[in-house]
Amino acid sequence: MGSWLGCCSSGLRCLLLGVGLSCAPSLLAQAADIAYQIKASYIYNFLQFVRFPETALRGEGQLNVCVLGEDRFGSALDAIDGSTTPQGRVKVLRLGHYTDASDLGRCNVLYLIDSERQGTDAILAKVDEAQVLTIGEFSPFIRHGGLIELFEQNDTIRFRINEKLLSKTDFKIDAQLIQLGVK
Repeated sequence: MGSWLGCCSSGLRCLLLGVGLSCAPSLLAQAADIAYQIKASYIYNFLQFVRFPETALRGEGQLNVCVLGEDRFGSALDAIDGSTTPQGRVKVLRLGHYTDASDLGRCNVLYLIDSERQGTDAILAKVDEAQVLTIGEFSPFIRHGGLIELFEQNDTIRFRINEKLLSKTDFKIDAQLIQLGVK
């Protein structure tokens, strides 16, 4: 047998291997989709437990959630775009990759996708840490000066809050949220 089946001792084993290999990319894509649905839920829930300073909201009644980096959320953020929070309606802004000209000034929430990891320090230097809720999906985001870090632990997406930075901001975060975060 000159085909790839010739290298297998059992045609059934090769068929299962072939099916497994052809399904692997779609299973990985589904896992990524689920991870970003969970991350979108985290963003929405953070907005329920965080009080923004009045000066940050500029009286617009709208919370701009900016996503910076390679957008992997797909439609997962569509569910929160237009939703309401205790402080206003959510508007999702997908900014793409960071450049020096990126308009971060209109963001109330800045979510950094790990594709922007290399530029984290420059990006965070452009935002007012006391007024913009920063969320990053990579470790060590809080060591760079971010406020909330999402990370994976035992196949579960968890978060930690930079409590040292929190004390320097004008945000009011519900104690329950702080307790739920990983120390």
